[in-house]
Amino acid sequence: MTKPLLEYSASADFNPACRECPARCCTTATWGYAPSPLSPQEFKRLQVRTGDKRFLDRFDHFPVIRTETDGRCTFLDPKTHECTVYSDRPFDCRAFPFDFFSVNDEEAYWVLWDCPYSQALREGEIEQHLQQLEEKYGAEMKAIWHYGNEDYAEAGGAGGDESPLEGQKSHKAFRVLRKVKLRPEE
Repeated sequence: MTKPLLEYSASADFNPACRECPARCCTTATWGYAPSPLSPQEFKRLQVRTGDKRFLDRFDHFPVIRTETDGRCTFLDPKTHECTVYSDRPFDCRAFPFDFFSVNDEEAYWVLWDCPYSQALREGEIEQHLQQLEEKYGAEMKAIWHYGNEDYAEAGGAGGDESPLEGQKSHKAFRVLRKVKLRPEE
């Protein structure tokens, strides 16, 4: 039995594939890292943890974690390459290498980013992880449901009421898995 994806509690518990990865998911060196969106609860949790809110930035109108001038997440220690708020990291970081793209108010798709960890996952484990994410982090997902929609549309997605990921199996950096099984208004 494999250790559930979401139960890693400290950076020392990283999957070995993550520890060995030369291009960490927390920097612009990988796929043009997009800052992690923050739900109001995540913002409060990080503010309590850090004692300030200098980590906060804005992307369009969404609150996000600030990116440093060298392209790394503000919480990624430049010397150790470990997350300094690992146990309090936001959903976007907890879910990685899984992510979701919302197409409209009612539809979103799970994707799996290509990285050493995702390459090590067996097909049977993937659905188990998606179910865990939907069950455990549904509220956080709803809070960031629309984050990045405009960017996805500009990058070639159709946007609006169309389903740009429907039938698409892969992209240069990720593969499409299935529809998300929750809706933001639930």
